Amino acid sequence: MLKVNLKNWNKDVFGNIHQVVRDAEEKLHDIQHQIQTSGYSETNIQHEKLAHKNLEEAFNKEEIFWQGKYKVKWHLEGDRNVGVSPNNQFILIEFGFVS
Repeated sequence: MLKVNLKNWNKDVFGNIHQVVRDAEEKLHDIQHQIQTSGYSETNIQHEKLAHKNLEEAFNKEEIFWQGKYKVKWHLEGDRNVGVSPNNQFILIEFGFVS
């Protein structure tokens, strides 16, 4: 039940985040190719800045996606995936994986 709800929430909030990243990368590449072939213009520069911003946002969403997947997996499987030593216990606490 929880897994189904999380999948639906993920699709509603993020869409297919991996496709969003690929599309943003492709858009930036296309704009950069256009700049190489037709030269710099104010319009092309603005489009490139916007494409960079969109790609950065897509990367941030993808990172949040993977963090969420890891947290769910860690909560379901517990310490089986994480050997606890003083160093990684600190990391787990520092990044909010355990309290």
